[in-house]
Amino acid sequence: MLLSKLLENVEIEQMKNYYDCEINEVVTNSLNAKDNTMFCCIVGEKVDAHNYTKDAIENGCKVFLVERVLQISDNSVIQIKVASVRNINNFYT
Repeated sequence: MLLSKLLENVEIEQMKNYYDCEINEVVTNSLNAKDNTMFCCIVGEKVDAHNYTKDAIENGCKVFLVERVLQISDNSVIQIKVASVRNINNFYT
């Protein structure tokens, strides 16, 4: 599915390096993030997935749903900032 289609009903606060691309899977674990996936950085009680974006990038992931913009020098990495990643539950489980 195209990223633009996936984000149709998402209230976006900010986008960085956006370009439309194919997304085959939406994941919440950096170990499953790879090319053509979107990694959702969920903040939990003990773990903040924002801390694992480097691992996801090393695995080939280029699209991130975040609650805070990350300092990533790679301009091919897309960041979609929303108020709460956890509250966007219509496309991941």
